Amino acid sequence: MDNTITILGLVSGITGIIGFFFPSEWKEKIIIKIVFTLIILTLTSYIVFLNSKVDRIEKVSKSANLLIEKKQTEFTSEGFILAALSFLEQNKKDFPDSYERAKKIFEKYDNDKYRAIESVNISNEIEGLIKGIGILSTVENK
Repeated sequence: MDNTITILGLVSGITGIIGFFFPSEWKEKIIIKIVFTLIILTLTSYIVFLNSKVDRIEKVSKSANLLIEKKQTEFTSEGFILAALSFLEQNKKDFPDSYERAKKIFEKYDNDKYRAIESVNISNEIEGLIKGIGILSTVENK
């Protein structure tokens, strides 16, 4: 949110500078004012959209890190598998490939006759997917 306000401040500052250097003949033409206003609104909307997308991915990445941190203390292997699937399903719009991979891993696990033995291995495989998403938020912090 802080970045959005900064960006909007920059755009409004640039608008003021452009307005100052307008030829005096243009200041009286309403069509030119409307065109410049539409260009600036479109540019601002696009920048805010991109910024909100980045913020959303950062939140998901931080949630992934939190899920990994709590794996050992709050989940059994099977519980972690289900929690990770729920997490990926909730965020499948941002990470569709990871969700599809996790579903395939779970199907292999779900159809295994040695399910209890395989739960640790499958849990570790899915943990790798979640760690990959979590890395996105830690890259900027280093």
